[in-house]
Amino acid sequence: MTTRTAPPATVIPCPPAWRRSAALAVLTACVFVVGTAEWVMVGLLPQLSADWHRPLPAVASLVTWYALVVTVAGPLVTVGTLRLARRRALLVLVGVCIVGNLAAALAGSFNALVTARMLTALTHSTAFATAMVIAVGMVPTARRGSTVAMVTAGWNLATVLGAPLGTWIGDQYGWRATFVTIAALAALVLCGVAALVRPPAAHEAARPGGEAARPGARPLVRGRGAGAAPAPGGPGPGDHRGRAGRAVHRIHLHRAPVAAGQRLHPVRRHHPARPLRAGCGRWQPPRRPPGRPHALGRAVRPAGRPGRCTRRVQRDQPDPVDGRRHRAGPRCDRGRPHPAAASPGPGRRPGRTHPGHRDQRFRIQPRRRRGLPAWRPRPHRRPHPDRSALDGRSARRRLRAHRRRNRPPPPHQPAVITHCRNSRRRTNMSPALPTSRLGRIVRGTGPGLLLAHGAGGGIDANYGPIMNALTAHHTVIGPDYPGTGRTERAEAPLTLNGLADDLVATAVEEGQETFAIAGYSLGSPVAIRAATRHPDRVTALVLTAGFAHPNPRFLLAAKLWRDLLSAGNMEQLAAFVSLIGLSAPALDAIDQDALDTALKTTAATVPPGTPEHLDLLIDHVDVRADLPALSVPTLVISTTLDQLVTPHHHRQLAEAIPEARYAEIATGHLPFVEQPEQWATLICAFLHDSHT
Repeated sequence: MTTRTAPPATVIPCPPAWRRSAALAVLTACVFVVGTAEWVMVGLLPQLSADWHRPLPAVASLVTWYALVVTVAGPLVTVGTLRLARRRALLVLVGVCIVGNLAAALAGSFNALVTARMLTALTHSTAFATAMVIAVGMVPTARRGSTVAMVTAGWNLATVLGAPLGTWIGDQYGWRATFVTIAALAALVLCGVAALVRPPAAHEAARPGGEAARPGARPLVRGRGAGAAPAPGGPGPGDHRGRAGRAVHRIHLHRAPVAAGQRLHPVRRHHPARPLRAGCGRWQPPRRPPGRPHALGRAVRPAGRPGRCTRRVQRDQPDPVDGRRHRAGPRCDRGRPHPAAASPGPGRRPGRTHPGHRDQRFRIQPRRRRGLPAWRPRPHRRPHPDRSALDGRSARRRLRAHRRRNRPPPPHQPAVITHCRNSRRRTNMSPALPTSRLGRIVRGTGPGLLLAHGAGGGIDANYGPIMNALTAHHTVIGPDYPGTGRTERAEAPLTLNGLADDLVATAVEEGQETFAIAGYSLGSPVAIRAATRHPDRVTALVLTAGFAHPNPRFLLAAKLWRDLLSAGNMEQLAAFVSLIGLSAPALDAIDQDALDTALKTTAATVPPGTPEHLDLLIDHVDVRADLPALSVPTLVISTTLDQLVTPHHHRQLAEAIPEARYAEIATGHLPFVEQPEQWATLICAFLHDSHT
């Protein structure tokens, strides 16, 4: 038996934003040209009637023939282009549109003009649909609605702009010039599609005429079940030599991809390769006596209709399972349950059908062992098993498992419970999360990205200029610290552990179980502490203008900042923050009027929770002991012209974190003001690499 291995997945980098925008504009122009080619004929009818010396109703048949071809031949053209890639199909359709319009411009008779218009009509509906599908496949899910509206706007423009413009050209230069103009516009669209439209390979593989449309192809569907993978060097699923159970790893999957075209052969019930051919069911470790090697297969709960046998057998013929003769007609024992179902197993309802029935044809069947029954009922699982309810080896094994699960933790580590999908097992992986008290924004689609802003800032102030770039490929969760943005001021002093737990709880409440964290300034130690306390949730770190512990120079600047804030001198505070926040080149490039306006805006928008942020920074931030324990991919971005958190702090972070990457931006402490595009590019590129 030969097996077919699926090709490895290919990671396609996301196209630049300018290329995607240009491609969408080209697709909109394509729809505009197709729509104009249809509607322009209405305005040219009087000229055609005068030129061909035909009555206006006869010339109007051009519109009728065009609509008839679109209605009848449109589906046929769509089916005929299924085997072509979408981009190639669109190129062919636009090329046919060019030929049709040029033929209309050069038509020497009315019948030739009708033929040319019918040729143009062949591309009408298919070109519109293909352009729409390509445009939708180029953008994230959250932007598909706006993309559809953008492409459809080309059709509206063809009605309100293209048709009147074509009529005006016909009045000024003749109706042939109108068709030449449409052909020229279609040629420009053809060049744009060839140069800019590059759909990802993932979308190409999913096209209607792609892999699924070829004869003999077997599509993949998704279902609930389990699979068995052959061990390296061991026998495959179709190899019957030796004991197949020794060469199989048992895997319990949820929503595993199962090949729908794979045949599930109804082999013998006790054949050792039966579970491999079935590809479905619930895998569990086999129950075996001590000293006996592992064997493939175990008693699996049948999944038939409860309470009634459904096997149809001949009258007075022995049952192949239990050897009894069925004397009750076509259904055994008048629908009485099988004796094996009289005592239900753990989690099973009584009255299940016995193995071997017609609805069990493609399911994993129990295999007999020498001296053991084919199916052995087990008692119900209980949260606290009682020795009187169990018997023998099964009771001892379950009691040992129960004691292991409820074993008290070591005295130096608190017992916490992690909430997994199928487990509530005690572990010391991460502390329990509180209910988040932070206001937040949630935007975008894709892998989770949690943002941690700096002291005296906010999500809108620190990440607003790069929010669109981040949300293009990630689900961004931006919580505001207490006293900033959408969060009320804290009544108690802030702690680093509490703030880190609140950030993680915010992401979990928004449905992100795992996520990367981007920390800026004070957000860097907060992100480090969150990754240390919750290593099972944090997948990557991006630390910009960060520090592990403030040095004396940094403390001097932070205390001066706090003193000016306490004195209420907002003008001097704004001047001080601008002086140490912006780099010298950026500050020199601002004229005096713009600088005065910026200082007034800064003085008027100081968040009320800034004093608590500065107290946390000065008195409680020290994550130097956490740095060697970080095991997630980390990028340290250094703002090389920073006068508040100097590059010395950034290099210390990069050197202390194992295998951390280091990047530099020639800005001050405010990269979102001086170099937002470069900052966003570094973050997105690193997160893309860490995911792939």
